[in-house]
Amino acid sequence: MRLKLILLIFILPILLFAQNFKYENIVQTLPNSFKLGFKNYNETTHTTLLEFVPSNETVYNWSKMITTIIYHRNINMSAKGYIQYMASLWKKKCQNSFIKILDDGKENGYSYALLMAYCPKNKITNKDEYTYFKAIKGNDSFYSVQKAFSSKPNKQEVINTMKYLKKVFVCDKRLNNCPKIDK
Repeated sequence: MRLKLILLIFILPILLFAQNFKYENIVQTLPNSFKLGFKNYNETTHTTLLEFVPSNETVYNWSKMITTIIYHRNINMSAKGYIQYMASLWKKKCQNSFIKILDDGKENGYSYALLMAYCPKNKITNKDEYTYFKAIKGNDSFYSVQKAFSSKPNKQEVINTMKYLKKVFVCDKRLNNCPKIDK
């Protein structure tokens, strides 16, 4: 069974097994084998950062990582604009990187964009890094979800990552576009 994780805008930062949504929410299911490794709310930027890693790893030594960023005051950028901005930052920080914008469109009434980025040697980890980004422009907040690998993912891992990101979405109880969550 998968752990259902609801990240709520106004109730910080995590509510597990939620029965009722309130306001705008990002809905994200985590693999059972992942744990919360780091969380931070920055009062200056009004941003929540959550990092999840496999249960037997840390945010300092990981093979896979899922990162969720919530910009609570929203940002003046489209989902595709954010992905293009992240791509430009990635190119500046990582020589010989490869970046590809994979998709953009609308899901559940919100615009989104997807990006794949490869860095042959991350300066922090000294390892290869393959990261898949999904940005979602909400009405109240802006959301970024990333799944990163510290080595080249195999074809099935890439397929699973794309399926995973497809299942991450934003909803708003006020707009009646949120699912019912099982206990």
